[in-house]
Amino acid sequence: MPTQTAKNRQLLPHLGQLLPSKPTPMGLDVGNSATKALIGNEQMSIPSYVQPIYTKLHQLPAEGFVRYVAGNQAELHGKCWLAGKAAYQRNPEAYLRVCDDKQAKITQALPLVLGALSYLPFQELWDLRVVASIHHAREMGGALKQALEGTHTVQLNDHSGPTHVSITVLKVLDEGAGAVATAGLTNGQNLIYDFGGGTTIISVFGEKGRLINRQVSPGGANALIDEIATNPDVIRRESGEADRETIRRGIENGTFAYGLQSPW
Repeated sequence: MPTQTAKNRQLLPHLGQLLPSKPTPMGLDVGNSATKALIGNEQMSIPSYVQPIYTKLHQLPAEGFVRYVAGNQAELHGKCWLAGKAAYQRNPEAYLRVCDDKQAKITQALPLVLGALSYLPFQELWDLRVVASIHHAREMGGALKQALEGTHTVQLNDHSGPTHVSITVLKVLDEGAGAVATAGLTNGQNLIYDFGGGTTIISVFGEKGRLINRQVSPGGANALIDEIATNPDVIRRESGEADRETIRRGIENGTFAYGLQSPW
């Protein structure tokens, strides 16, 4: 019987010959509520949800599905999952959320990145050069880099052929650094307010975008959504606690329509 390592060698081609000559730059932020990415010129956001799949699906979906065939992350070999909105649609009661686990910004980073690729037009080859952000980048950046980097062969959605993904992490920055760079705030001191899903962060950046101080407070958009879902008026209208993902969509699209059966 061939070993798993031997199987991986058979499944993984020589990526140096296959990868595009021009790598694709990627900005990445795995958040408590959403995983945001800029992949080339494509800006995208998917809910930070993962749903492991343990049984064979009767029909593979057109987006959100990942089967890990081979690669550096041995613990993922042979595993399948749904990412983003597909995870919620599969199991609205029991999908995994980044905000439920303090380690999930690291442990679910690769499943969410590969899941994000499943929402883009199919490509056989990806050579991603990533600049990521995370809270406490100095303490957690190395773990995030290790979780993401390497070569990964996956099946995405209902495509019969594999997708080969090479990920190189160039830098892990503190959350807020992207806003400083985008706004060109390189002189003096600047305050960045980050109202996230699980936390509210106030950061002070100094000359050349250097982080000087940071204050992290618990509570963010998820706390607001919980308050709406459990509001007495909402419970009366919905005959129980409201669906939190419906509330989230209503906030994000600006309609503030919260009803699951009929919007109100």
